[in-house]
Amino acid sequence: MFETNAFLSAAHHFGDHRETTEPAAPGATTSSTTTAFAWPSSRTPLPPSEFMAKQLRESRDFRPSTLHQLLDSVNFPSGKRNCLGTKSQGFLSGLYSHGGFSGISKASKLHRHLTSYVLEYMRHHGMRGQATSIYISKNAAAKCHRDLHNLHGSLNWVTSVGSFEGGELWVECKSADPPPEAVYRTVGDVQLPGFVTSAKDQVYSFRPDCYHETQPFHGERYSVVVYTSRLLPEISTSIRRRLQRMGFLLSPQAAEVCQVGVEDLPPWLHEAFAEAYPARAWQPPGEGETLAMDTSGDDAHDGAQEPPSRAQRQALKKELPWQAMSEAEIPQFVQAVLDEWRWYVHVARTLTGLGWTAHTLDPCLWLLREECDGVLKITGVLGVHVDDMIMSVLPGREAALEALRGSFEWGSAWETKEFTFVGRHIKQHDDWSLTVDQASYVAEVPITKISMPPDEKLSDHPELITEFRSGIGSLQWMAGTTRGDIAADTSLLQKPPGELTVADLLEVNSMLRYVRATSDAYYKLIPIDFEDMLLIAYGDSAWANAPGGKSQGGLVVVATSKQVLQLPQRASLLEWKSYRHQRVLRSTLAAEAASLDKAEDYGNFLATMLSEMVDGRYSATLREVPLIEVVPVTDARSLWDAIHRLSTSFAEKRVEISIATLRQQCRALRWVPTEQQLADVLTKRSRSLRDAFRNWMSDPWITLVESRSPTDIDPNGANAAWR
Repeated sequence: MFETNAFLSAAHHFGDHRETTEPAAPGATTSSTTTAFAWPSSRTPLPPSEFMAKQLRESRDFRPSTLHQLLDSVNFPSGKRNCLGTKSQGFLSGLYSHGGFSGISKASKLHRHLTSYVLEYMRHHGMRGQATSIYISKNAAAKCHRDLHNLHGSLNWVTSVGSFEGGELWVECKSADPPPEAVYRTVGDVQLPGFVTSAKDQVYSFRPDCYHETQPFHGERYSVVVYTSRLLPEISTSIRRRLQRMGFLLSPQAAEVCQVGVEDLPPWLHEAFAEAYPARAWQPPGEGETLAMDTSGDDAHDGAQEPPSRAQRQALKKELPWQAMSEAEIPQFVQAVLDEWRWYVHVARTLTGLGWTAHTLDPCLWLLREECDGVLKITGVLGVHVDDMIMSVLPGREAALEALRGSFEWGSAWETKEFTFVGRHIKQHDDWSLTVDQASYVAEVPITKISMPPDEKLSDHPELITEFRSGIGSLQWMAGTTRGDIAADTSLLQKPPGELTVADLLEVNSMLRYVRATSDAYYKLIPIDFEDMLLIAYGDSAWANAPGGKSQGGLVVVATSKQVLQLPQRASLLEWKSYRHQRVLRSTLAAEAASLDKAEDYGNFLATMLSEMVDGRYSATLREVPLIEVVPVTDARSLWDAIHRLSTSFAEKRVEISIATLRQQCRALRWVPTEQQLADVLTKRSRSLRDAFRNWMSDPWITLVESRSPTDIDPNGANAAWR
């Protein structure tokens, strides 16, 4: 469990702090638990690291390599902490506590900008909630200890940077049934189980009451520890305000969160919660942030958001079903949610005990990391959907599957090569390619018989509205899983109930008949070498062709070989989407820009997702550059030209902002003729495009040979500096 949720912490009661005390300033008030100390003189020159930290904070540069360079410029004093090595150096910034006394350390004033930068760095990489103190050390090797003087119920957050080898952490495992791979340490006269993990360039958290120690290392190692002092509830208002100005304490609500003890959690959540869900896997919105929910299903907010429609409010009721429940039904719903959570906790705890770790972007996607030839590699992938699992391991790692087989009770025999998973029929062929279809589901979809005039309002016939919703729901399920060819029709057929007519129901029936007639349709995935993989993100839009004068957008993301830049190549279809832009776009250029931006966004998300599934050292939540390149593609020549100019001037200034954004993030942008724009079929209703895309999905080929890239422009032109 500690492989993704723990690391060394020197965050504890840092021994004797009396060397930092000074006489109280004249007129200062004291209490039995707090002593005020004078700041260093304002004439004290600031170290060079302060100016560097201020600039880095303003530029929002939170890369691990940047933190390393910043700490290299810091003049570290000798450390005086009993639990650290004799050669360590370091200082404390923020709140210190010693016995019943507390105050702000001297280093807090001397390293004010450094402290603020480090706090934002930690939060940028996953730290949540509040803290009171930071200990920054150089070449510190912590002895085996616990941080019993930290605030009960709080977490320690740690990261390390530098040019060093080793320095792993052993952390005690609190589980009553430790896994077989646990590493034991002798603490006193007791053998305690634990885990050894490396967390270089990453932020981790763990409970301070766990024993932990640093393993030997060679080289220069910097460690940053953020923690919460046990005297936080007793500090004076003036010290609390000072900590807030320094960036430690957040809102009063955050202060309450940090003081929640483990005993305040439900009993069934006591230990399994931290093991099933690492503390950094999900963060609630911080101060000034907004928790948003997309209630439209397939719509995107690409500008000013409009008030939710009736359909969106109905969708919200489905996503938050207790809003439509009676008081008698709510307890049953709550119990069902608790049962589901208990099941996930059990699954997560079992998988963690077998060495699997959850993907940082999806708690239901699990990865098996193993060291091969000195490199941490992904040797297994497992997906969980309620009580169904789909998994795959590399040759020679079949033992991991057998361990899984013996850890759960299975309702049926395992299936390989060809099976049905969550309504999708998946088949693996001799060339290792995969095909996915829903032929069995299509055969069960009913078609409504109707003999009313086409202009008859469905609102006068509630039973027909039910039939419409049933039919459109079936189409929407297939359009989002295996039938991208019907995605545009399904999206454009949807209207408010008051505008629906019998003609719309007839159109739905026509689409259902088409799906039945092509029930053998499927899409294909082919094996591609990750070292040679390239993601192509197609973005397209039709202007003002959707109800309400809105524009219909579409995107397609495929994986292929890098040779596609020279020769046509086979590809794997990864993602497609047909959606309605939320705001009314006033020009074709605006619609194309919004669609390209969304396509590039989807492409980068998939590249980040796949990068963590390929490289065992990669973490998607650390904001690292994806290991797989993404090439955005458009067929709008005016958009391509605008992005490749140094400056533009449009009457619609919102487009100006969109173009400037795309100019920064789409430097690999390609232009293709409309005939090669794969997303074109997702923006309009067209039988010929629909049939062509269905055939293409079964055997995807793409080419970028004739497309334009930035290098196609005159290298001596005015835009040479931009490139």
